[in-house]
Amino acid sequence: NPGFEKWDTSSKRGELNIFAGKRFMVTIEGRDLADTKVLHEFATKMDMAKLAALQAKPGS
Repeated sequence: NPGFEKWDTSSKRGELNIFAGKRFMVTIEGRDLADTKVLHEFATKMDMAKLAALQAKPGS
C-alpha cells in the first residue's frame, strides 16, 4: 500500500501514514523510538486489504 513516513531524529518521534484503498488513511505514531522500524512492523500486522474492502453503508 502506498504511504509516507515522518521522522524527527532529535525528538525520536515517528509517524507512518498508509493509504488503504482509495477511502482510508491509517496513521501510526510513536515516540521515544530508535527508528521507524517498529511502526512498519506494527503496520504489517494490520489487514489493510480487509480495511480497503469495507463498503459505505447505504445512505451514508
